[in-house]
Amino acid sequence: MLEARVAQLEAQNDHGEPLPQITQDPAILSIQAGSQARISNEDQIWTHHVRSSVDDFPESLTGHSVPREDDAKTLPSLPHILPTIEDYFRNSNQVLPLFDREAFMKLLRDWYAHPACRTPDAWAAVNVVLALARRHTYASSLEETQNMRRYVCNVQSVLNQLAFNEPSLLALQIILGLVLVFHGSADQRPASVIIATAMRLVQTLKLHTKAGNRNLAPAEALQRTRVFWLAFILDRDLAMRTSQPPIHQDADIDVDLPVPDPPDGAGLICGFSGQVFNFFRSRVQLAYIEGRLHAMLRSAQALRLPEHERRRNTLRIRAMLDGWLEAIPTDFQPHLVEGTVPRQRLRCISLMHYTHLQLVATTHHTDSHHMEWMREILNCTKRQAPSVRSDLAARLPSCWDKLVAQSRTCMQLYAATPENDSALTWLVSCGYLTSVMFITVNNLACPDNPFRHTDQSNVDSALLLLERLIKVTDDDRLKRIHEACTELNEKARQTVSSCFPDDFINHPGLYFGDEDPLDAGRWGLVDGTRWEMEGCGKVI
Repeated sequence: MLEARVAQLEAQNDHGEPLPQITQDPAILSIQAGSQARISNEDQIWTHHVRSSVDDFPESLTGHSVPREDDAKTLPSLPHILPTIEDYFRNSNQVLPLFDREAFMKLLRDWYAHPACRTPDAWAAVNVVLALARRHTYASSLEETQNMRRYVCNVQSVLNQLAFNEPSLLALQIILGLVLVFHGSADQRPASVIIATAMRLVQTLKLHTKAGNRNLAPAEALQRTRVFWLAFILDRDLAMRTSQPPIHQDADIDVDLPVPDPPDGAGLICGFSGQVFNFFRSRVQLAYIEGRLHAMLRSAQALRLPEHERRRNTLRIRAMLDGWLEAIPTDFQPHLVEGTVPRQRLRCISLMHYTHLQLVATTHHTDSHHMEWMREILNCTKRQAPSVRSDLAARLPSCWDKLVAQSRTCMQLYAATPENDSALTWLVSCGYLTSVMFITVNNLACPDNPFRHTDQSNVDSALLLLERLIKVTDDDRLKRIHEACTELNEKARQTVSSCFPDDFINHPGLYFGDEDPLDAGRWGLVDGTRWEMEGCGKVI
């Protein structure tokens, strides 16, 4: 059985990376676009159909023909791209509101109706939306991968111009869109470079202060605030994944959190039962905890604190994480959400819960970024057999059973998300590796646990997935984790066999599909310690 959600990664490795990467001097965002493997149907649409696109619209809409110069920045016909754009606003933009739909649609129609409106930033905005609409599905075919490459290359071709021209909200939205695209890739360096540019633009535009929104129409002020919070989430997520400090500091923020009940429903996810979850607001609050974790536990200043203060800070972060999870409405809790929301929404919720797991594990120094713990576990297994289990137990976190249960749930959530989604695979990779580590160690430390059969099979499947990620990236950290988990997994198998000689493992692991993937207070804080999370859920 093949795990379809990562098989396309191997195909991409054979055909070259699907997305061009930032090369040369990152300070000036010098971009080198990758070459195209072959001409697709989309190529013909862009090179030929665009010149007759005006014939497809009423004269009152198009007005003038699209420029015919060879270097003109062209777009396919509006009917050709409109379904994709509508899909973006119906799905991705609904939970992470980067663009205002009405403003974007005006920009789009003006592009086709008025030659004077065919500006580089408008062209880049359309391309980035096309890329965002397909970032979770482009790997389903080689043609879609090539189309995705085209969209990203188009945006990158004007990136320097966007970064160095007069600052504008649209330029920031385009740059953040590119961060979102690169965030779901194996190499986090491009996203990390671009988010730095984005956060400086945030500060230049004063999106982080209420003063920056004075004298603006309410709709414009609302969109500016939403763009800021999305940038805030990306800044904190990338900092966590790269083990670096966030760029923007909490002390320089005085805009309000996303409101609990936005009139346009932006950021809300509705479950089958009618329960509503303010995903966007909750993600902002989780991003805040990501920043506090770094400041209180991992920053240079935190590492110099006395042990008792570090311990107190650790307990405060864990309390924040517990409070955040408890505030999530029942239908959206990790053990229930698989059956209570549309499958397309499981992507963002799965990523959210994996981020929470990664943060909890970090407070115990047992996450996928801390290999010291795994080395200690491996050393324990090399000792005399009678002392192995007691030595292992002494090295497990106090909430071990809770961590293992959450790891199982997150692995199940990931398996339930739509297949052929390489972006999600990379987005959840840190938390996924942590969950694999926990379940592998648990199989060895607790060979009599009632879930041992399924856990063992799931670890076997996860190790196969990890092998494929290594094949794509040749990443040393992945190799070390794979080597450690493989060794522990074999020891766990032997331990279970010795404890239960009549037992055997023949349970299927998590099913990932077997089709060919190339077939078609502002934080809710009253004081410095209390964490209020009201306003994230309701029932309609």
